[in-house]
Amino acid sequence: MLLKHLKRPIKRRWRGRGNGVHSPFAYRFITEVLRQKDAYYAYDQLDGYLPRLAYRVALCVSPQHVTCHTDDPAIVRALQLGHRHGLLNRRPIDADYVELTVKGPSFSADIAAMRDRLDAAGCGMLFEGRRAAIAVCSTILPRTDYLTDT
Repeated sequence: MLLKHLKRPIKRRWRGRGNGVHSPFAYRFITEVLRQKDAYYAYDQLDGYLPRLAYRVALCVSPQHVTCHTDDPAIVRALQLGHRHGLLNRRPIDADYVELTVKGPSFSADIAAMRDRLDAAGCGMLFEGRRAAIAVCSTILPRTDYLTDT
């Protein structure tokens, strides 16, 4: 049990850069969304790491439903802005829904609930970081969890 907890930060750092990730969608999501360092044209309207992350998520994924487990209006606005731009932009994946939760008092409970919903659907991916977690549910994605360093 102790060994599992000791390996977790190493695994998070390794997979958080895309290493050892075999799914093309997950690799693209990690490298082009979670680890993106380039500035987007909408960044002048968005302040902070988490709103910009939410914007990139909405650009990459074209969800039918978005659930955001935060009351931060900047993150909600970023998701709306990214979704609108994503419809006009490059090849988004059609997803049934996307959930985003950020570090807060109910962070662990939100992640557990997201994992349960994906397990019930039998498909989708969960990208769990230290500051945020993102669940992407789509029937074309296998059920997988990834530890990232977001």
